[in-house]
Amino acid sequence: MTPTTSGEEDTQMVKPHSKQLLILGASLGAVFCVVLFAVLLAVLLGKTKAYPEAVNVDPFCCPEEALMVLRAVNLSVDPCEDFYGHVCSRANVGDYEHVSPLLRVAMVWSLMKMAGMGPGSSAAGHLLTILKQGLWEIDHSSGKDVAEYATAIAQTGAPSRNINGYEMVNFLAKLSFKYGLPAVVSFSVSEQGTVLNIKAADDCFSSSEYEDILPSVLDAVNGALNTSVSAKQLLRIKDDIAALLGASHSRNQSHRIEISPFTGLAQREWAGILNNLVFPLYPNVTTVATRQPEGISHLLAVLANETIPSVAEAYVIVCAALKTRDALAEASVSHGLMPASTSCHDLNICELEDAFEAELVNRRRLIDYVRALFMQIKDTVTRDAPGHPLFYGITGQETKEKLSQLKLVLPEQIAVLDIAVPAVSDSFAANFLAARSYTFDVRRAKIARGIPDADSFFLPVVVRHGNAIFFPTNLLALLAQNHRRNIALDLPVAGVGMAAQCWSFLLEASWSGESRSNIKRRLECIEKNRLNGSDATDSVQTAAAALGLVSAIDAMMPLQWNVLYSVNNTEISLARLVFLLWAYSNCATIPGVVLKFDVNLALRSSHVFRTVFGCSQHSPMVQQVCCLENC
Repeated sequence: MTPTTSGEEDTQMVKPHSKQLLILGASLGAVFCVVLFAVLLAVLLGKTKAYPEAVNVDPFCCPEEALMVLRAVNLSVDPCEDFYGHVCSRANVGDYEHVSPLLRVAMVWSLMKMAGMGPGSSAAGHLLTILKQGLWEIDHSSGKDVAEYATAIAQTGAPSRNINGYEMVNFLAKLSFKYGLPAVVSFSVSEQGTVLNIKAADDCFSSSEYEDILPSVLDAVNGALNTSVSAKQLLRIKDDIAALLGASHSRNQSHRIEISPFTGLAQREWAGILNNLVFPLYPNVTTVATRQPEGISHLLAVLANETIPSVAEAYVIVCAALKTRDALAEASVSHGLMPASTSCHDLNICELEDAFEAELVNRRRLIDYVRALFMQIKDTVTRDAPGHPLFYGITGQETKEKLSQLKLVLPEQIAVLDIAVPAVSDSFAANFLAARSYTFDVRRAKIARGIPDADSFFLPVVVRHGNAIFFPTNLLALLAQNHRRNIALDLPVAGVGMAAQCWSFLLEASWSGESRSNIKRRLECIEKNRLNGSDATDSVQTAAAALGLVSAIDAMMPLQWNVLYSVNNTEISLARLVFLLWAYSNCATIPGVVLKFDVNLALRSSHVFRTVFGCSQHSPMVQQVCCLENC
């Protein structure tokens, strides 16, 4: 499927899968129209320039998109003097009218999820709905919820009746890593991903209400395990453990991860736990840190050597159930008891939400379109790179072979949609644990397949890791918000990013000594020539953005894009809109996120830019970037 360069509706355009998504598209358009048309627009440019004659043709292809960016421009800044300031200065000071790409994505998701969640949605959407609704509806004040959690935990595979130290540690580690549940002994990994922390839980029975709910919880556990543990037996082992931990004064202990942290647990048994549960999620763990190691070893010994094994099983399960209830009750209260406001982070099931979102936008024709756009962009870079001053001495065959290593990774692969979503049951607790187990499987698959952490795909931008170019779900959502494909609108949102990643891949590649020195010298030149006080520090990203603009926009912009139209009494062409959209999407409006490249310096590499905006040859925005070109 070849991307069209026409401003007209593509007859092969992706159609929404259902009437719900058709309604969604109309609703989204209505939302934008209400917001955007409410703002009075001034003239785009303050000075009269030699533009093509304006043509009052109704309708202009993309009035909503044009209004969105035109209302944010700063008319006091000449685009030929400072294009970033012209487009972004109002947004940078917190202008309430600026709708950043991230906010637009949030608006898109809000409407898409409203249309896509529920029993009639995908398996991921159905389970997600059940869990968010269930967290809101469940009664955390009675013991029924704890009994339900205990039953579900028991059914995950409690230790056998011939319990031993390995089985108990393995079960506790499984509760921590596979299900993300607090337990009598919990395992966690540091934020840096290098230290495995082990600690005993605070008293599981510290709540004053536990005596009232314990009978019903024990009934559930006994039913699930086919045992007959009494409350008296459970409280006896609870008191024994509390005494052991209270008497332990051993210091925290740290050592190499390969060494078993528990007395009586063989090295090979510990290695098996690491290989099955820890390393698949945290391959960089090198150290284990145990708080009160002596007390934990005694605690595990008490559990493993309990004369009635079912009592130890019941204690671990009830403790985990009580702690789980407390954590979920806190999450539900913090969101004002509203299902829609429940975050996937509260339930620790964001991989399930990622799958749901990926399924919502995973339209086959849209995916084919993105693939075709990527191939067209990569072919353009393959054509442009040989002979460019940056790549002096590098042959066309060398750049072609290098770029052939690039692969496009789409949302269905990022979200690992080939892993089946668990079926929905009648039990909230069972659904919750099934979802947690699913997230474990997805995270493990991502590590094995070299897919970065989900945080890497928070922004709606093209991301590259090594030779893999990732096209995140958030970015696909921006493309999917319109019911038609228009290459002019897609190039600034996605095409330039694709091209920039192709160029940065070439810039970071291992070339011969002379070629590498040439690239290094020109990148250092960029570092010294940042414009307008830019805080961009990444010369590779700036160079790649500049080259990406030329490959994705200059090389693919037909002449008819520069015909002027009137939109709300403001003159604009499709070509101007392309440049405005690109700069607009790069306005630094997200707190803590620093733009990594100089927008103005990148635009100065575009020869089409000066023509489109009628800039004089002395204007700052059309001065050649001698770092990239031979001046």
